[in-house]
Amino acid sequence: DERYRDVVENQSEAICRFKPDGTHVFANAAYCTLVGKKKEEVIGKKFIPNIPTEDLAVTKNYLQSLTPDNPNGCMTQRITMADGSTRWVRCNDRAIFDDKGKVIEYQSVARDVTEQKKAEDALLDSQRILQYIIDFMPDAMYAIDAAGKVIVWNKAAEVMTGVSPEDMIGKS
Repeated sequence: DERYRDVVENQSEAICRFKPDGTHVFANAAYCTLVGKKKEEVIGKKFIPNIPTEDLAVTKNYLQSLTPDNPNGCMTQRITMADGSTRWVRCNDRAIFDDKGKVIEYQSVARDVTEQKKAEDALLDSQRILQYIIDFMPDAMYAIDAAGKVIVWNKAAEVMTGVSPEDMIGKS
């Protein structure tokens, strides 16, 4: 038991167990660090991390979607930190049911994925800017990947050929 406890307590992932009303029955040190609370402020107390108001319904619906036949789920959500900053966490959750199929607890393992989310957002922004530049080039432009599929087809190519990007992108 002590080894298992050490493994869970010393994880870099935030681990907690809570009842459907939000009362926490377990939280490791990483969880407490993530939510900015001490264990005694969480264990045995109704506590919900500071989830932005507009995300609360999504989180509630997600937890309610876990069933005895499908007790596991994964979602990425925002939490607001004590300093007002926003962090993104990916939660792997498991609903624990009684013999009548009623949820008695949830177990959550969360990882801070804020830096990954920022990188994904930056990549999307970069792709949008590049597409904007390509679309407004006065010359017809297209690009084909190594497999021979069209990956770029700008507005000038559409005007010149009468074929829309939607009809060309991904085609041989």
